[in-house]
Amino acid sequence: MTQRSGYPRGRLGCEDPAGGACTASPATRPSSRHQGGGDHEHADFVMIVRAWRGYAAPANAEAYPRHLLQTVRPRLEQVSGFRGLYLLRRSGPTEVEYQVLTLWDSMEAVTAFAGTTPDRAVVEPEAQAALVRYDAVVQHYVVVAGPG
Repeated sequence: MTQRSGYPRGRLGCEDPAGGACTASPATRPSSRHQGGGDHEHADFVMIVRAWRGYAAPANAEAYPRHLLQTVRPRLEQVSGFRGLYLLRRSGPTEVEYQVLTLWDSMEAVTAFAGTTPDRAVVEPEAQAALVRYDAVVQHYVVVAGPG
């Protein structure tokens, strides 16, 4: 199996470092389809999810999504390796939680966006003004299976 940014590449669910036949049965190996619809069982496929949370006051709950979708997303779409994002919202009694999941081709693509410390959150002043608090650190995940 070859390495890229410390993440294994190869057939999902197959751990043979020599790249030989996959010994996992179809019932036990994870799905290798992604939202593009293609079957990647025999092709290299990696996607990274960058997860971050911010919290807004209920009275100002629309400011952050507006900033993210109108200002940040168009910029992200210009970064090579950016695949899209999800914005999740959960309303609580005293604050509104936003979880932002950005999708990337590789950690190299994340670093092109986030800089040399990719685990540090990138929070612009306009976003900071829209939020009452936010995570200073992000989490990165390797997608093992997706829709389809």
